[in-house]
Amino acid sequence: MSSRASASSSLLYVMTGAIVVLTVLSCLAFAHSELILVQYHQFRYIDTDNAETSSRQWLSEHPSLSIPLLVARLHENDELICQRAGDLISEIQHAHPDPTNPDDAQISLSLGSLLQRNFGTFSAPGKLQGIRLAFDILEQHLGRWSPNVATAINSAGRVVTDGLRDPNSQVQVATLEQLPRAWRWDGTDKITQNLAEGWMISGSRGAIERLRSDSPKVRMAAARALQGTDHRSGDKELVRLIHDKDREVVRAALKTIGEDHIDEFSTEDRVKLVSLLLDNEEEFRLLARKALVGYGLSEDQVRIITLMKQPAPAERAKAADAVLSLVSVDRVQVLDELAKDPSSVVRLAAIHAATKIDHPSLKEMLKQLSVDDPDEQVRQACQTALQEVTKSSKIK
Repeated sequence: MSSRASASSSLLYVMTGAIVVLTVLSCLAFAHSELILVQYHQFRYIDTDNAETSSRQWLSEHPSLSIPLLVARLHENDELICQRAGDLISEIQHAHPDPTNPDDAQISLSLGSLLQRNFGTFSAPGKLQGIRLAFDILEQHLGRWSPNVATAINSAGRVVTDGLRDPNSQVQVATLEQLPRAWRWDGTDKITQNLAEGWMISGSRGAIERLRSDSPKVRMAAARALQGTDHRSGDKELVRLIHDKDREVVRAALKTIGEDHIDEFSTEDRVKLVSLLLDNEEEFRLLARKALVGYGLSEDQVRIITLMKQPAPAERAKAADAVLSLVSVDRVQVLDELAKDPSSVVRLAAIHAATKIDHPSLKEMLKQLSVDDPDEQVRQACQTALQEVTKSSKIK
C-alpha cells in the first residue's frame, strides 16, 4: 500500500509540475505574441507610407504596450517617424485625461518618466515631440486638481527645463513657444498652487536666460514666452531687447512690454521708444506708442512728442498748433523746446502759439528770442508777439 501511495504521490507531483510549466509557457507565449503584435502594428503605422489606420487603432487600445515602443522611436532622426510617434502618443494621452483616474494617471506618469529618462538621447525631431508631450502631461496635472502634481513636475517638468537648456536652438525655441501655456495653470488648492508656482518660476528664469542667447530666433521666442507671466524679474533684460539689432526681436519685446505694461525704462530706453514713434513700419510706431503710454505718458503727450521728432520742419511746426488744444501736456515746456528748434519755420510757429497763452515764462522766451535769435524774421516776429501779449494783458 505504501508503495502505491508513493507512486501516486510522485505522479501528482509530476502532473502539478507539468501544469505549472505549461502555465508558464502559456503566459510566455501569450506575452511573446503580444510583443510580436505590438511590433507588427507599430511597424505598419510608423514605417509604412500609408500609416495603417487599423494598426493605429490597435496601438491606441494597448497603451501599456505601445507607448514604450513609440517613445523609443523618438531616438530616430527621421522627422516623419518622430511626428507619427508623437502624434499617436498624444492621441493616447488625450484619450485618458483624468488625473484622478488611476489608469489615466498611470499612462501619463509612466510616459513622463520615459520622456525624462530618454530626453537627452532623443534626436532633434524626437526632442520636439518630447517637449510637446511633456507640456501635455503638465497641463493634465497642473491645470486641474491632481494627486500627482509633484510626480508630474519631477518628470515632465524636468523635460521642459532640459529643453530650455538644450544645445539645439530649435529645441529651445520649441520649448519657449510652449511655455506660455504654463502661465494659465494656477492649481486648485494651496499645495498644488505652491508646487506649480515653484515650477513656473523655474520656467520663467529659463526663458529670461534665453533672452541673452546668440540666436535671434531664441531671443525672439524668449521675449514672446514671457508675455503673461506674473514673474517680473526679467523685465530689465526684456526691455534691453528694444535695442536689439534684429527687428523681429525688437517687435517681440515691444509686444510683451505693451501687453504686460512694463515700465522699467532708463533714459536710453525712452529715447529709443521715442525714435520708434517715427519708424517706417506702422506696427512699430503703434507698439512704441503703447509702451510709452504704459510707462505713464498720456496719448496727447505721445502725439506731441511724435510731431516734435518729425524730420520735416513743417511737420514739427504742427506741434505748436496742436499743443494749444491739449490739456494733459505741459504747453509751456513744449513751446520752449520748439523755440530752440534749428528751423526758423518751427520757431515762428512756437512764437505764434505763445501769443495765445498767458504765461510769464513764455514772455521771457519771446524777449530772449527778440534779441538772440539769428534769424531777423524771427526777431521781428518776437517783437510783434510781445506787443500783442502786452496789449492783451492791459485789456485784461
